[in-house]
Amino acid sequence: MSHPLDRALALTPVAEGLFRGHTSPDYWNMVGPYGGITAAICQRAVLDDPRHIGEPLSLTVNFCAAIAEGPFTVAVDFVRTGRTTQHATIQLRQPDRDDPTREAVMIQAMAVLGVRREVWRLLQAPRPEAPPADQLTRREVRAGIRWLERFDSRHVKPLLTPPAPGEVQLNRVRDDPPRPLDYPALASLADSFFPAIYPLIGKRVPIATVSMNTYFHIDAAGLAAVGSDYLLGATLSQVYEGGFFDCESQLWHDDRLIATSQQVVWYRE
Repeated sequence: MSHPLDRALALTPVAEGLFRGHTSPDYWNMVGPYGGITAAICQRAVLDDPRHIGEPLSLTVNFCAAIAEGPFTVAVDFVRTGRTTQHATIQLRQPDRDDPTREAVMIQAMAVLGVRREVWRLLQAPRPEAPPADQLTRREVRAGIRWLERFDSRHVKPLLTPPAPGEVQLNRVRDDPPRPLDYPALASLADSFFPAIYPLIGKRVPIATVSMNTYFHIDAAGLAAVGSDYLLGATLSQVYEGGFFDCESQLWHDDRLIATSQQVVWYRE
């Protein structure tokens, strides 16, 4: 439990499908926990439940309300289990701000697990080209944003350079301190990208993820082979409309695409 991520993911089982946890200052954003750590907690709860089968295939996290500093509960319900796939719902709850005697749902999530098999395989996505991490400069951490300290992120282009239409932003990234990769860490890293809206709009504006889907394309043995190496991240936002924008991302290790994600993000000028 010496790594900040493991401390943030620590859950105590209190009943079947019910866990207690506590927010971590190490992953604090401006008004609450960084979204990726919340996704990682949801994934951790599913994997900590002895009823789960197989390995994570997908994780959908809907951010219903800002999580307050302090304790929370996570409820996991396996709604369907087949021979090769399993579907679960996850709720992260805290005392209601208007009525502390009842719990309010802050996060509503869904997870799909599967039993992977050795079958025909094909990778069609082209791998982006980027310099190795030791040839890139680490991203400067913005004062007061603690979660940024938890990632060693090195971008190919200066962060505030406006991307050209259709241009993919590239970076090398890993946990800091370095930590062997697992599924909760991968869920967290899938939300570690720099928002392209800042250089496009010419200033930092309030943003918040509304919903995030992450798809895992690697098994446990593959994760063990990654270890604590840098991953190559690629992300692209395609449309800003009506106060929301999208973000599509990839995470690569060597020539293997290990995770993809899509988000819809709220923003305000």
